Amino acid sequence: MADPSRFQDPHHTLAVFTDDIWVVCPACGGCAHILPQPVGQADGGTPFATQASPQESSQESPQESLKALTPSQNHAPSLNPTTSTRRGLDVFAPRRLICGRCAHHQDWQGDLVRWGDAQDCYFGLPLWLQTAVAGHTLWAYNLRHLSLIEAFVAAPLRSRRPDAAGWHNRSVISRLPRWMQTAQHRPAILRAIARLQQR
Repeated sequence: MADPSRFQDPHHTLAVFTDDIWVVCPACGGCAHILPQPVGQADGGTPFATQASPQESSQESPQESLKALTPSQNHAPSLNPTTSTRRGLDVFAPRRLICGRCAHHQDWQGDLVRWGDAQDCYFGLPLWLQTAVAGHTLWAYNLRHLSLIEAFVAAPLRSRRPDAAGWHNRSVISRLPRWMQTAQHRPAILRAIARLQQR
């Protein structure tokens, strides 16, 4: 039986969370979403549904939130942490930026995505879910990403195991900075996460 106090790295790469990226709208400063366009609708069709807002989300535990990942998301491709130019992956599907507050929208198509701190990998916009903690910046693409970080930080015991491809250093958890892995910053990080969950 799994130890509920032990966090097991699920080996999710950052690409897993590109299905709904929360960013600061460049037009009004509200929360906008970057969503993949369904096949055949890259010219303005209806995008995938967004995640619920913090006010609408159910109060489930971090570990329960992780179960919402679909099998296809769980096996998202492992990408270079800085730049990727590979074709044929879902991460390169056309994207649309949509703001529900001011109706601003913007489209992205290409074969180059850039992974960077506290900004999205398509338009380079500031992430909505980010805050200062202990002289650093805590950030997440969406609430699922934030829940993964929360589960890791809150766990008193943590472990990693090789996946089907063996040991690698591409998962979100394996690439967390040192300051997020120390017990010293745990209370501050968890408080910051709680604030972002209610933003």
